[in-house]
Amino acid sequence: MSAAPRTGWLAAVALLTACAAPVGDVGTQKEAMVICPDGPTVAGIDVSHWQDRIDWDAVASDGVEFAFIRVSHGTGVMDREFARNWSEAQRVGIIRGVYQFFSAGDDPVAQADLLVSQVGGALAPGDLPPVIDVEGMSVDGQPRATIIANMRT
Repeated sequence: MSAAPRTGWLAAVALLTACAAPVGDVGTQKEAMVICPDGPTVAGIDVSHWQDRIDWDAVASDGVEFAFIRVSHGTGVMDREFARNWSEAQRVGIIRGVYQFFSAGDDPVAQADLLVSQVGGALAPGDLPPVIDVEGMSVDGQPRATIIANMRT
């Protein structure tokens, strides 16, 4: 992003409390409004090249405390902003996590290996655990059993 980001552009605000709706099986879509209990929450975002070039100093000054950064879409599409976003988030003191937009049609081990290689073989102290992003478009027309087996792998 070339302009200073404001809270309205945040891709997500995540809550690091036990404030999550249960997730159904793959292939099930649920919509729910989740109302969190009273207590502290932590502002976070998820980012990829879709946010263009991010001004990480502005993000940090907006009070964002953590960011999940996309490494790739499966094994075929590397996120062109990953390396910059990964290092810049750390530079400004934002707790970082890495995520991969899962592609059910790609080898799941190759996807995991790609993620590990892109973070330099290991996470730094304080980094969040890697996560997998599974959405409707990431299932690649695969049968439900294949999607679940590949996610578990």
